[in-house]
Amino acid sequence: MTSFPAGRLGRPLLFGRTLTLGAAHGPCPGHAGAWLALFLLLAGFLAACLPGSSARAEESTVLLDSDQGPVRLAGHLSVYRDAEGTATIETLAADPSAFTPLAGDFNVGYSAKGAWWLRVRLMATPDGAGTWYLAINAPFADVIDVYAPDAAPDGSNPTVHKRMGGLLPVSARDLRTNTQMARIVLEADEETEVYLRLSGARSLSATPTLWRLPAFVRHLTLDVLMAAIAVGAAAITCIGALTFGLWLGIAPFVWYGAYVGATALVFLSNSGFLALMLENVPPSTVLRIHGMVGCLSIMTGAFMIRSVFCPPGRLRIMGLALAFYGALAGASVLVSAAGYYSLVAPALMSGVLLLALILPILAALRVKRREPAAWWYFVGFSGYSIATLWFALVVLGFLPPASALDWGHQTVGLLHMAAVFGGLAAALRAGMRERRILQARLLSASERSTHELERAVTQRTAALEAEVKARKEAEAALRVALREQRNFLVMVSHEFRTPLATVRAAIAIIERGSDAMNERLQKEAGKIVRAVGRLSSLIDTFLTEDLVNKATMRLEWGQMDFALVVRAICRDRAAESARAIHVSGLETAPIMGDQVLLSSVVENLVGNALKHSEADIFVSLGSHEDGVWLQVADTGPGIDPAEHEAIFERYYRSPTAGSRPGAGIGLNIVRRVVEMHGGEVDVDSARGKGSTFSVWLPRHRPSGDARTARPQTVKA
Repeated sequence: MTSFPAGRLGRPLLFGRTLTLGAAHGPCPGHAGAWLALFLLLAGFLAACLPGSSARAEESTVLLDSDQGPVRLAGHLSVYRDAEGTATIETLAADPSAFTPLAGDFNVGYSAKGAWWLRVRLMATPDGAGTWYLAINAPFADVIDVYAPDAAPDGSNPTVHKRMGGLLPVSARDLRTNTQMARIVLEADEETEVYLRLSGARSLSATPTLWRLPAFVRHLTLDVLMAAIAVGAAAITCIGALTFGLWLGIAPFVWYGAYVGATALVFLSNSGFLALMLENVPPSTVLRIHGMVGCLSIMTGAFMIRSVFCPPGRLRIMGLALAFYGALAGASVLVSAAGYYSLVAPALMSGVLLLALILPILAALRVKRREPAAWWYFVGFSGYSIATLWFALVVLGFLPPASALDWGHQTVGLLHMAAVFGGLAAALRAGMRERRILQARLLSASERSTHELERAVTQRTAALEAEVKARKEAEAALRVALREQRNFLVMVSHEFRTPLATVRAAIAIIERGSDAMNERLQKEAGKIVRAVGRLSSLIDTFLTEDLVNKATMRLEWGQMDFALVVRAICRDRAAESARAIHVSGLETAPIMGDQVLLSSVVENLVGNALKHSEADIFVSLGSHEDGVWLQVADTGPGIDPAEHEAIFERYYRSPTAGSRPGAGIGLNIVRRVVEMHGGEVDVDSARGKGSTFSVWLPRHRPSGDARTARPQTVKA
């Protein structure tokens, strides 16, 4: 994973999230020990590329002839550790014994304090004399001081101090390229000492190389071409994987796309092209971007590894550890943006080393479980883990740079990305195959369920038909019973009317013909008259209710004068009861309605007022909007407000009614008849203040359900 500027040492290992598609098991080739053989083969190959540890370090002069380069200076360098950072070129030039020869290239890892000096002796033949360019591949050095001969305007070649490095702009280099470049002019047959001073808070390493300009231009052209191809391919892969993953909602492809994108950015950063592209940006900002890109690469790498090897329900502890490491790397992006990359770099690189050791084991476990894409993951992650382990040890200063690292890490990185993509594709294919099998099973189960449902529906339909038939028969029987009940009620009521009428007539004759009847007999005769009247009223009420029940099915609508009906009923009841009933308001009130039922409304309201009051009754008629209203007021004991709704319920009798006659049906009949006509009835009463019943009726027959929209009752 590289989040640490690696320059041309190699691209970072940016592993990303895991694919959860490969949960299904499938066959994979080979046997269980094949992965170990591959691992050992790669390890042996990379170990062979390392410089021999037994090489004896001795400083020697580099002889430059007609060779156009490149001339690597590894094996010809000597080094001096300036712990305080106060040494000068004059002091070191006067004390050659202060330097220690190096067997290869310079690499000390993280060395934040002081500075390091490198020295190399050069001698040019007549064919090799002239201008050379020293390419200093030191991607982590903040400041590089070069003390080397260069041409002066007077034709001499004095030793010149040149300063470049990560904290200096690209314009400080003698050639504006992605590599630190210093021009050197050498005299023929004259030994020259060149000094390099390197300092910085990051990992310090350097592989200085001498070039002639034409050869370097050819090399640079090829370098730019390869960089363009690599970055372009990575960018296309990044966009494709992100689009595919977001479109299908597959997190592993999303993390893989982010991983590849971060890889492209790290390659640009480590190879020096990012600084070249951001030439007008302050170098300190470029360094911060460099660190941010490195941390971002580790973050995407950790989450991609988690998505591949730690799907839900598997390796939970490992998944939590990777998530924590990825979150730490994400937080380090902000730390790097603040300019403190050097504080987090060693810890993050240590995590990279640990992952490089763990990844082959995780990949081998997948091979052992014979999971889809297991071999793709094993080849990709194991090979790149070895290369990354090597790279991390170089960055940390435990191993010296080697020539193979310049191309080996990049090559293995490309193979790694291709293998991981192949693994994702194989896992997706296995998941799709399993999904097709599951869909086939679901379809088969659905067909079986459909057949079972059809049978159940058929059985239930037959049961419902039988139930409906039985219910219809029960309803028919109920209608017959109700009809017989009503017929019986009418018959009984009519049969009662005849003897009651006879009794009433007889009592009337007795009262008129026996003026000398004593007071006691007159009192008893009065009781008989009242009892007969009460029984007649009760019979009339039941007959009216029966009529209402029949009318609920169909009203006999017709034009009628409601005022004429009210005045006639009030006149008859006043004569019958010998009580004063005062009628005021409209003389005529034409409306549409059932005259028989509306007459029962007036009869019940007036009769109710006569029954509960000893004083006069006041009846008024008026009009409001498109309707007429009727009010019947008495001065009786009144009704408690809590009972205003209850008095309209069937068979309800107020506790204040006492021994007054009644069955509790009259007011219920009033409300039902009024609502059937689309009107509304209300009562305004309180204890000791009498009662006023108000009825509003529309002038015209309402359309639809008469009870759906009624205006509020108008109160005079």
